[in-house]
Amino acid sequence: MIHQAEDLSNPSNSASLINNITESIDTAYAGDIILAESLMSDIVGSDPLSSQSTDNDKTTYLQAFVDLASALLDTNNTGSWTGIHEARSPHSGAVMLFSTLETFGKTVHRYIHRVNTDVRLHSKNIDFEARRIKSQADDLTFPSNNVLKIKKRSPEIVWDDLDEGGSKVIIPKENFVFQNTVFQP
Repeated sequence: MIHQAEDLSNPSNSASLINNITESIDTAYAGDIILAESLMSDIVGSDPLSSQSTDNDKTTYLQAFVDLASALLDTNNTGSWTGIHEARSPHSGAVMLFSTLETFGKTVHRYIHRVNTDVRLHSKNIDFEARRIKSQADDLTFPSNNVLKIKKRSPEIVWDDLDEGGSKVIIPKENFVFQNTVFQP
């Protein structure tokens, strides 16, 4: 494949390659989606966040990755996603993309624990936040910085609607079992 010549473990190289693909996608054909998902999977597998690169390079890579995933999930690509689903097995297409995004989340999780930082990324179709719970006194809230109106409440989770039409979830600290170990997927 074309991306095998690049050192994908270098976040700067990965970001550059991802940005080139994202810029070329307006309405993606099924083959574009499959190739982009394969590239994303290869990049996540090479774990650019474990390299000795600068924090700026890593941040650029993280944003580029989320931007590409967002571009692939754009509603302009509905027909291509339908074609992929009809032509391939049920475990391809969107299932593979979301599996790659889950693996991406796990690598970001390991990264934030190594460098003791939070990651917040925004793109048209994806908001991504990874952060450490600072203490057992903190509730876990997604996203963490918006004014809320409470719409419904369950005993375990509070679902709020934001003025902008999005949602926010607050998971009370009582729902967590705290241990002295760090989660390692």
